[in-house]
Amino acid sequence: MSQVHNAKRRMPTILPESLAYEWLFGKLSKDDMMDLAKYQLDSAEMDCWPVDKKFLSAVDPRAHAN
Repeated sequence: MSQVHNAKRRMPTILPESLAYEWLFGKLSKDDMMDLAKYQLDSAEMDCWPVDKKFLSAVDPRAHAN
């Protein structure tokens, strides 16, 4: 994800469905939250493509990707 989120060295937390459910609906301690926030999904498990910066006004955001 560093190709996308490298400007300010911020990284999203991407969770598989089971951990996302735990994040949203579990009764987590602060330590549990920190552990989940550090989870790293293998990039081989992700699909990605560029999206135009004006994607909100585009009919098909992928059609105008750089």
